[in-house]
Amino acid sequence: MIDQAVDPSRARHAELVLQQVDALPTLSPVATRLLAVGSADDADLDEIVTLLESDPALTARILGLCRKAAHGLGDRVTTVRRAIIMLGLEAVQSSVLSVSVYDLMSGASKRRRREPAQGSAAFDREGFWKHALGVACAAELFAHRYRKLAVRPDEAFTAGLLHGVGKLALDLVLPEAYQRVVMVAQQRGCDSAPVERGVIGIDHHTAGRRIAERWGIPDELRDVMWLHAQPLSSLPADSPRELIALVTLAKALCREMHIGWSGDFGPPPPSRSVCEQAGLDAAAIDHVATHLHDSAAQRFQVLGLDARPTPQLLLQSIANANRRLGDLYAAADRRARQAKRSAGALEAIETFLADHDAARGTIETIGAIARSAARTLGPTRWSALLRRHEGEPWLAVRFGPEGRVEHAAAVPRDASSKLSAAIASGGRNVPTLPSGALDATGLRAQPSTAFRVQRGTGASQVCLLLSDETPAANDLTPSDALLATWAAALDAAARHEQAQRISEQLAEVNRSLVEARDRLAETEALVRLGEVTAGAAHEMNNPLTVISGRSQLLARRLNDDADRASAEAIARAATDLSDMITALHLLATPPTPAIQRIGLRALIDAAIDEAHRRTGVTPETEIDLGDAPAVIDADRELLVRALSEVICNALEAAPGCLIRVLAQTDPVDSRLLVRIVDQGPGMSAKAARHAFDPFFSEKPAGRQTGLGLTRARRIVEIHGGEIALQSEPDHGTTATISLPLRRTSSGEGSLAA
Repeated sequence: MIDQAVDPSRARHAELVLQQVDALPTLSPVATRLLAVGSADDADLDEIVTLLESDPALTARILGLCRKAAHGLGDRVTTVRRAIIMLGLEAVQSSVLSVSVYDLMSGASKRRRREPAQGSAAFDREGFWKHALGVACAAELFAHRYRKLAVRPDEAFTAGLLHGVGKLALDLVLPEAYQRVVMVAQQRGCDSAPVERGVIGIDHHTAGRRIAERWGIPDELRDVMWLHAQPLSSLPADSPRELIALVTLAKALCREMHIGWSGDFGPPPPSRSVCEQAGLDAAAIDHVATHLHDSAAQRFQVLGLDARPTPQLLLQSIANANRRLGDLYAAADRRARQAKRSAGALEAIETFLADHDAARGTIETIGAIARSAARTLGPTRWSALLRRHEGEPWLAVRFGPEGRVEHAAAVPRDASSKLSAAIASGGRNVPTLPSGALDATGLRAQPSTAFRVQRGTGASQVCLLLSDETPAANDLTPSDALLATWAAALDAAARHEQAQRISEQLAEVNRSLVEARDRLAETEALVRLGEVTAGAAHEMNNPLTVISGRSQLLARRLNDDADRASAEAIARAATDLSDMITALHLLATPPTPAIQRIGLRALIDAAIDEAHRRTGVTPETEIDLGDAPAVIDADRELLVRALSEVICNALEAAPGCLIRVLAQTDPVDSRLLVRIVDQGPGMSAKAARHAFDPFFSEKPAGRQTGLGLTRARRIVEIHGGEIALQSEPDHGTTATISLPLRRTSSGEGSLAA
């Protein structure tokens, strides 16, 4: 039954199917009128006779059925009036209904019949009607044997004939879908009803009930069409249990005797078991089975289904049984082969999962897939075609027997587009590849050995495995389960790589944010410092000038050496304080460089002289300009100051030791690199971390202001460069100044400030 509360969309689909069933033709006017007239309490015999005799063809076939059903009456049933008088109105009414339904559905079958698609299972309409007539005859015979059930034989015959009309109706309105039902039921070896519900949405029981309601068939027959083959214990209390039991028993016997084609492929319920459930004596089964072929053969002739005598019908049943046995053997063989393939696939999946490391990257994962392919499909070298993003050229990679990369080459862009089209047009297998597409890659792939492993999350990454050698077997296709496992591993590897890239990007962004925060804090500090130094320069320089000037005059006038030294110290202190304020102003408000053409060697020499002047130490230096340009465009005064600050630090770190000044052009981005290398004791971790901070110095208080390197970095930055320190304890310090440089046609350089 349909549960609309569970699946409304499926219920709507089922209702659409039932509407198509309602569109089938209705019973003939004679049958419809006879059902209405016959159900009245005061039925007029003359009216019924006149009604039936209005259709001579129908009359002849009804009399034939009545004679076959009238045991012992023989040819005495020759007219409609005699048939009604001798057999009863119910028997004639059942015969009319049986003939009308058979003619109606057979005519509709001929009008709507379509040839089944090649390779698909067909609905055997003639076999279906033979089975229906066989069930009808068996039900009629059982009704004669089980008179205690009080079921009229003619009613049992009609119920047996109509019990499976729902199958024919579904095949008529949905021929392609019902062909699939038959095919699936045959492959699974089961009855059609559960497959009908899965494929179509309703089963033939529901369709049969709908037809019975539309045709106005009596309630007892409607319930048989709806509830037959159900467990007798589950039938509703108000249902015609005895009639349903007879039809269910008759159907079980006909399936055991292989009469006609039932459309069910599961094992039939044993007829003796049905008898036990219904509380009937199973001894009648042998009697009915003895007379069933003869009775069915006579009815086949009347309805025009088959003119063969009883022995030939018996032989046909034996042939049907043999064919059914052959189908069972074939199904068992298919299941055995499928089980063998499934076992092989499971073993291959288990081996692959044990071999594959989930943390590997894409290339390593494809290598593991290549090893799995070599173990499962053939011991040969396998190759892969892959791309990381849509639109990119393909990359061809060949793997060795152990899954290690032996060769990799990019597929030319023009061949990549053709390759993409060929792969996109194929399914899982890729039977043909563009001619010459892989010539430039060194692969010798055979088209018959190509199949696709594609990520489950999209088409942005595809791995196409190919064999470099033609295998001995033509069928070189992995199972769906193994292919899905490979695809899942490839997808997991791609996700892992993507997660790693995102993690690295997040770490880089975090570092950039920290650096930006530090630069912002430094900038804000310098701005505040600039505001302070601007005021200090204005408010303090005048007093410092007075102090410096007066102390110098005082020093010249004093005759006492000690007093004169004190005055000179005052003058020097005032000068140092003025220089400090100037340096702070430079940090906060750097000047615009005055670019001029200067020689690099002259610039370095001037910086060394300035360092000598400031420290009073004559340095021992080694200068190597390497491939650096001889002349550059820069602000001479500022760069001399910056270089001298670094050289001063080197002289103070290692007095009397060799200081090397090395210059070269960076081969990566053509920047000017100037390195000052000393042989001092190196820097502590704290000093390396805070070397460029204003006022930082590890020397005793009063020895240094801690602004030298800060000032040097500021000067380098306004030239668009960078300065970095590399130092280890007891291994000296290297200061590297990197400046952007544009090389001219004459080989000279110009700073890209």
